[in-house]
Amino acid sequence: MRLTVFNIKDINISEYQKSYDRIIKEIGIEPPQDQTTFVAIFNGSILGISSAKNQIINYFYVLEITRNRGVGSYLLSQTIAKLLETYPSVLVNKELCKQHPKFLDFINMYQHNDLEFVDFQRKKI
Repeated sequence: MRLTVFNIKDINISEYQKSYDRIIKEIGIEPPQDQTTFVAIFNGSILGISSAKNQIINYFYVLEITRNRGVGSYLLSQTIAKLLETYPSVLVNKELCKQHPKFLDFINMYQHNDLEFVDFQRKKI
């Protein structure tokens, strides 16, 4: 199987309930219900969750055991890509990503360190 990112509304969460409960237990809170939530799934298990209110990504978590394997980078890039299908730009709060130092490297490729938000924009074709 391959790593895939889904909008949580597009899957039957009960199929992944055990891994969903495990990740929520590790985080300590569930993503807010009024937000668009994405999950990274590999081999029948949820490995990470991201959530956005409108165009601002404000909730992001990847299981500790899967870090340094590209799961978080893939989840973040797919979340941004999927949100750009709806919004002209997507903002990522840098405070959110401080728990993942490699994400700051990913984000800093696009913006300067002193900005509160990183703004990803849809490419004009």
